[in-house]
Amino acid sequence: MVERAFQTFKGAVKAVLPGAVVGFIHRQVSERLARRFSNKIEPIQLDGFVVFSERFSATSDQLRAQRSWEAPVVGALARELRRHGDPALLDIGANIGLVSLPLLALLPKLRVTAFEPGRYQRKLLAHNLRANRWTRRVDVHSCALGERAGAARFFSHERLDATGLDGLADTRRIPDAVHTTTVRIDTLDAWWKRSGRPVIHAAKIDTEGSELLVLRGAEEILRSSRPMLLLEISRANLMSYEFSAHDLLAWLQAHDYRLENLAGQTIHANSLDAALDKNDNFVARPGASSAP
Repeated sequence: MVERAFQTFKGAVKAVLPGAVVGFIHRQVSERLARRFSNKIEPIQLDGFVVFSERFSATSDQLRAQRSWEAPVVGALARELRRHGDPALLDIGANIGLVSLPLLALLPKLRVTAFEPGRYQRKLLAHNLRANRWTRRVDVHSCALGERAGAARFFSHERLDATGLDGLADTRRIPDAVHTTTVRIDTLDAWWKRSGRPVIHAAKIDTEGSELLVLRGAEEILRSSRPMLLLEISRANLMSYEFSAHDLLAWLQAHDYRLENLAGQTIHANSLDAALDKNDNFVARPGASSAP
């Protein structure tokens, strides 16, 4: 009843106030309600699975409105994974499972290895896996991945609907209080060797700007398995790091990977900026590089 009243109120406000004002009011009311009511998550039934997400959050709003999360990303991964009899996916920056869950529903034989250093996100991911009875199909690791093993600061946002922006740097994408914890850093190559060098068919890497660090620590597994990569490349996130989108593209080219947009168009150095203006999700395929 409380949620229905809140959604009715939000709709009425949208009719008379500018979008920016509505957004501000939405965030303030959401946080007050989240603090007041102990039940901070809600189940959202989608096609073949259920997602528990933060009540009154932008994530829940999108899931209810679109009945999916980043459908083009899920579609690109599904097309690749369907090519393999027993597909294996790395979900790096798994968050609460918004990409892995629909893929697990679509592909009954899929196995997922998920990496999520955020404590809150990882707790909700585990909840979602239990709710869908998929705990045996997903291995969840609490470390972050980087260029070398060790430890690093992890920046977390206080707002529950901003946890998708948590990472190894404060990207300052929203004016929100941030606190830091120390997380363990592993490399993908080290995990791969300890796990018996399994074949990996695809990897989704969405780590809020540190994607190149993950790749630098994954040279051996990429050379051996040659998986398709689904990468987030965001200028806003990269501003907090000492490398750019062009550095990431150059690394992919040096390792014989071709960068494409989700429509399958090859991205070269001279077209990268224009591509970033339109989207921040890209596919990298092994084979002929995208060097002009």
